Amino acid sequence: MENPPTRKLKRYWRVAVLANIKDESQPKPENVPPDAFADFDHIETIQKIQAAIESDGHETKFLMADRSLPATLQEYRPDICLNIAEGLGGDAREAHIPALLEMFGIPYTGSRVLTNAISLDKTLTKRIWRDRRLPVAPFQEFYTGEEPLRPDLKFRSSSSPPAKAPAWAWTPRPLSGTKTNCANASNGWSTPTSSPPWWRPSSPGASSPWV
Repeated sequence: MENPPTRKLKRYWRVAVLANIKDESQPKPENVPPDAFADFDHIETIQKIQAAIESDGHETKFLMADRSLPATLQEYRPDICLNIAEGLGGDAREAHIPALLEMFGIPYTGSRVLTNAISLDKTLTKRIWRDRRLPVAPFQEFYTGEEPLRPDLKFRSSSSPPAKAPAWAWTPRPLSGTKTNCANASNGWSTPTSSPPWWRPSSPGASSPWV
């Protein structure tokens, strides 16, 4: 008589949930864009994610995605990370956490390093899509705000810095209905008084027809 097949026990994981928390009562982390809280998450969101993961028997722990993360990762030693962190600064800030996790050899969810680094730069992303013969709306970069607009650009248009995250770019502020507004918006992003710390005055703005 054959022995019945053994039932493989389910493996339960230690899951680290990585995020940046939106808390208007607390000062923003150093060197983040002024509008960083537009992309950060509420702690209630993190708690619901943890509850969903734990309902399947896994262990979770929330780790703040700041400069303390290398130490807390090594202390907790997760099997996998659920990464929804935004990063804290620089023009490829959303790639910071994936790069750190790859250095430590820890599996994680979401896009990998190169995808996060490229996709935050709107003009570079558009060029890659265009090189792959994907449909891309006409766009123009502004370095000073004084450049003449391309004649093929049609309005209504949107204008935003190329390294801004989508949550900021799709608010009413970037919308520009006239050539003057587009130029003024682009020029404003290049001035030290209105630019976040990570914004380089030499970086271009991007103007794309509203789709």
